[in-house]
Amino acid sequence: WGTTDLSVSGQDVRDVAIRLQPGMSVTGQVAFKNATSVPMPDLTRVQLWLLPQGGVALAGGVTPSTAVNADGTFRIDGVMPGQFRLDSTLPAGPGAAGRWSMASAMSGGKDIIDVALDVRAREDVSGVIVTLSDVQTELSGTLVDGAGRPVPQLSVFVFSVDRTYWTSGSRRVALAKAGVSGSYSITGLPPGDY
Repeated sequence: WGTTDLSVSGQDVRDVAIRLQPGMSVTGQVAFKNATSVPMPDLTRVQLWLLPQGGVALAGGVTPSTAVNADGTFRIDGVMPGQFRLDSTLPAGPGAAGRWSMASAMSGGKDIIDVALDVRAREDVSGVIVTLSDVQTELSGTLVDGAGRPVPQLSVFVFSVDRTYWTSGSRRVALAKAGVSGSYSITGLPPGDY
């Protein structure tokens, strides 16, 4: 990666030199928090992604990512300076694969699923702990009118009381349309106040 400041005032700018530097790395470990006897997923099929924040797309559309090693360790190399949130892709399919989700990704006391990880120039990030869980929260109920009749044309909107989480793609903001019977269900909300 490289960066330089330019001043453009209506004339062509030629021979701009940009000094390239090696990207940073983000390393850590995947842990499990299981409450059932659901088999653990094959870690080598788990992908971790660093999603740029603030609407800034990385050059060439490249998103830093990696597969997790069999021992649960991971290393994402070639990361440019910026702010990122961590996301994952778990193996799809029936059985164990469909029951696990990313519960948290802790770095420096912050959950970088929800709050941006600040990657600084020439500073690697280590010690990230990603926790996969086989338990998901569920918020469910039924929407009814004053007479107790279901109202399937309405939706339920859930959001964190903490405005910091009101961001695009936040897992602490959810919308569910009621079914024909007025019932709704929202899964995967992290613990907190909504």
